[in-house]
Amino acid sequence: QCFNRGHIMQVIEAELRRARRTRSPLSVVMLDIDQFKTMNDRAGHLGGDAILSAIGNRLRAVLRHSDVRGRFGGDEFLIVLPDTPAAGAAYVAESLRREIEDLAVTVEGFTASVTASVGVATARIDELEPAALVARVDRALYDAKEAGRNRVVSADGAEVAPATPARVLRAS
Repeated sequence: QCFNRGHIMQVIEAELRRARRTRSPLSVVMLDIDQFKTMNDRAGHLGGDAILSAIGNRLRAVLRHSDVRGRFGGDEFLIVLPDTPAAGAAYVAESLRREIEDLAVTVEGFTASVTASVGVATARIDELEPAALVARVDRALYDAKEAGRNRVVSADGAEVAPATPARVLRAS
């Protein structure tokens, strides 16, 4: 129930134009499932699909209706957060990280505990190229992985404070 990479890139392009026109903030979050290949190998491809589906369902349940989520790669998700400044995006990213950490997916007797490394970036005022914004959030994601996984790193230096459960995000 997530959009594909092509569509999510089109959404980012449109939202970058809108953000520039309205001078509103735009942020993106990229998350990667930690050790997904190992889980996929242990649980099989159907198990891997169940893990990805559970994460997609969790994202749908906790994000605002205006947020757009999509699969970016095999086990990577990209979330577009319109009207969200860097601090708010860092909060959302940490909330999502915790929600994923709380997931336990059972497939054919194998229960997978899931964690995610998360990057977050906010569009710059003059930024119009989706690829530039995605490159920055991707670098932040890899910084999170290199720092030990299961954490959030902001490309913009926004402080990532502990968040309350993400369920409160739906109310806004």
